[in-house]
Amino acid sequence: MKNKMLIFATTALCLSPIAMGLMYYSKLPEQMAIHFDSVGNPNNYASKAFVVFGIPALMALVNLVVHLVLDSDPKKAGSSPVMIAFGKWSIPAISVFLMPITIFYSLGRNVNIATIVPICVGLLFIAIGNYLPKCRQNYTVGIKLPWTLASEENWRRTHRFGGVTFIISGVLMIAAGIWPLGSSGPIIAVLALTLLGPAIYSYSMYKKGI
Repeated sequence: MKNKMLIFATTALCLSPIAMGLMYYSKLPEQMAIHFDSVGNPNNYASKAFVVFGIPALMALVNLVVHLVLDSDPKKAGSSPVMIAFGKWSIPAISVFLMPITIFYSLGRNVNIATIVPICVGLLFIAIGNYLPKCRQNYTVGIKLPWTLASEENWRRTHRFGGVTFIISGVLMIAAGIWPLGSSGPIIAVLALTLLGPAIYSYSMYKKGI
C-alpha cells in the first residue's frame, strides 16, 4: 500500500506542471523552446500542446518505469534506502523544475538558462556524489559495470572514487553556471570526467584482480 501511494504521489507530481501550462496556455507561443545550447540560446522547439501535455505525460511514464525497475531488483534489499528514494523522486523533481523554466522562458520572462541549469545540475551531482559511496551492490542504482557487478570490493572502491568525481564535477558545474565560459567544451569535459572516470578506475581495479 505504501509503495502504491508513493507511485501515485510521484506520478501526480510529474503531471502537476500541466496545471501551470493550462493557466498560461492562451499566452504561450505556438512553438516553445525545449532545448538550449551552452550559452542559453534555444536550438530546438516543440508545439505548446506537446510541451504542456506531452512532456509531463512522458515524465509520468518514465517515472512508472523507474519504479518498476527499482522494485524488481533482486538485490534491492541490500541497496541504500536513500539512493532508492533518490531514484524514485528524481523524475518528478525534474518535471517540476524544468517545466516552469520552459513556460516562463516562452512567456518572455528573464530566465537565465546558462546559469540556472549548470548550477542545478552541479547541486545534483554533489548530492549523488555524497551518497554513491553508501550504495551497496545492486542491479539498478549506482555505477553498474561488468567489473563492479562481479566484485563487491570493486563496487565499493569504484563508488567511493565515483563519489569524489561527482562532487568535483558538481563544483565545476556550479562554477560554470556562475561564470559562464560561452563554450560547451568545459561542460563536456566535466561530463566526460563524471562518466568515464569511474569506469576507467573500475577497469584498472579489475586488471589488478579486484
